[in-house]
Amino acid sequence: MPSRTRREGSIIIKSFTERIRLEREVAVLQFLQSTDLRILIPEVLEVNTDSLSFRMTVIGGQEMTKESAGHKVVRRLGEVFALIHGMRSFSACGTFNASPKTDEKNQSFSDFLSAQLERWHMRVIEFSSGYEDEIKTLREAISGRESELDSLGLPRFCHNDFDLKNVMVQDANVAGIVDWEFAGSYPLVWELRKMTASLFWERPELWMAFMEGYSASDPLAIIPKPDDLTILTGVDCIGALGWAYRESDMMKIATVQHILRQSIQKLS
Repeated sequence: MPSRTRREGSIIIKSFTERIRLEREVAVLQFLQSTDLRILIPEVLEVNTDSLSFRMTVIGGQEMTKESAGHKVVRRLGEVFALIHGMRSFSACGTFNASPKTDEKNQSFSDFLSAQLERWHMRVIEFSSGYEDEIKTLREAISGRESELDSLGLPRFCHNDFDLKNVMVQDANVAGIVDWEFAGSYPLVWELRKMTASLFWERPELWMAFMEGYSASDPLAIIPKPDDLTILTGVDCIGALGWAYRESDMMKIATVQHILRQSIQKLS
């Protein structure tokens, strides 16, 4: 697992297995504490590089659930993510630099997707020797649509791990956003594909509530084509399979395999 958290009174201690995850989350949280969103963000109190852990304040409220995701709180969530996505732009995809300067490394979205696919493929083959045909199809799809994928917009500052459990709510309002270890520079479509899977797929009426708060006519002016979204879904499935195999979650594996097969059929 990339990280573990435990609570000690009014303090949260988060530990990592990889130094880069620790450094990134600490840098992101410290950056966010200097912005207008500081009230929604845990404050870093102490960093221990020896144990790869840090201590932070507790964010009040309860984890968001599908039951608590009403119009009001989802509209406010849209406002919060509009602020997040508008904070910084980047020239490189998949990076985070806590300084105000633009990142120097130049990585296109198609390059990022290719690297992510290979990284997640290596995780999957630790548990299964299959999926070679699916990986080959995804590689070819990314290669064949490089210009289209790269045109989906300049990278923006994204949370990159949207899940209901990472949104804290209190009194029908957003109380905080947690788990920033994967934050970085990504096109908005990469962020929104996770939001759709987590919340809006089953309750599409909430998408309108989210967009009311987001007011995203400018950032989302470039609409991805179906093939682009299918590629993103396929790559995401390879990542999800790695985690499902690691947790021996057979139900999750079967679900992701079904979605992956559908994506590959569309691309073939």
